[in-house]
Amino acid sequence: MAEQIGGPSTNDPAQWSFILRKIFYWAQRVIADLSERTSERTRWSTLKNFTRSRAAKLSALAPFVGYLVLYNSQIQEYLRLNFLVPETGYGVVWLRENSLHFLYFGLVFYGAAAAIFATGCPNKVRENENIIEYVSNMESVKTDNLVYRHLRSAIETFFKYNEGERANRFFGDLHPSFPYAAAEPLHLLIDRLAGLAELGSDTLAELQTGTGHFMTDRIMELMVSERRAERAFHMPLYHVANDLSKEVFYVGYRIDDFRNFPIRALIYILFILGLACLLIPTLTTMLIVLFSVL
Repeated sequence: MAEQIGGPSTNDPAQWSFILRKIFYWAQRVIADLSERTSERTRWSTLKNFTRSRAAKLSALAPFVGYLVLYNSQIQEYLRLNFLVPETGYGVVWLRENSLHFLYFGLVFYGAAAAIFATGCPNKVRENENIIEYVSNMESVKTDNLVYRHLRSAIETFFKYNEGERANRFFGDLHPSFPYAAAEPLHLLIDRLAGLAELGSDTLAELQTGTGHFMTDRIMELMVSERRAERAFHMPLYHVANDLSKEVFYVGYRIDDFRNFPIRALIYILFILGLACLLIPTLTTMLIVLFSVL
């Protein structure tokens, strides 16, 4: 009947294949967008602020709190606030009785996150207050070789995470360890280098689109190529990079700020779990006091 009216048949394999492709496409878009947003919110420079919090510094007390939980029943009873016995619900009572456990796990989560951060955070981010300080420090000691190594390392890292069509400047779904926020400054830098370098007209024609834009992904491929025939091409670009050393160091810091997305995500989750556990005793105490007054 549906086919007679003009609607598609629900038993049509082609229709189901089309629906599944649409669902898969939109699921990919949602995951890519979520990864991009999560990567932006869990930068190493952002996580560094968590490690400087008072809770992270107090995480060293976790073994002592664990001792209280396991062995010292008198202090444990005191910290349960049993001197306040208002009429509260079962949930509040349970939270009160386990407040010390939540405190312990909160400190453990914070301590674990801080330890992973200390071992996984790139030196550029960990040892400098911010990107401005890093660029200033690098400018004071820069050499031609230092700029060369930083620029080449940035390009190699880009291709490590974004191969094939991902390397295209206008491709949206980049790897969360090298998202758009890190890739766009690099593309802009390469575009500027290509515009300033003394390249022949034939070479420029091969590296530009029909609209006159530089194919920055192709240029970067040539810049890290080990073939002798292409060294004559990329040497002028590296030479010009010395005049744009601040931009090179800026791009290098931005790239390291997004490195190792899985580790950053793990640290972020541990910090959130730790914060939640530490809030529970505080909120429980507030509820008990509130019920006792009312």
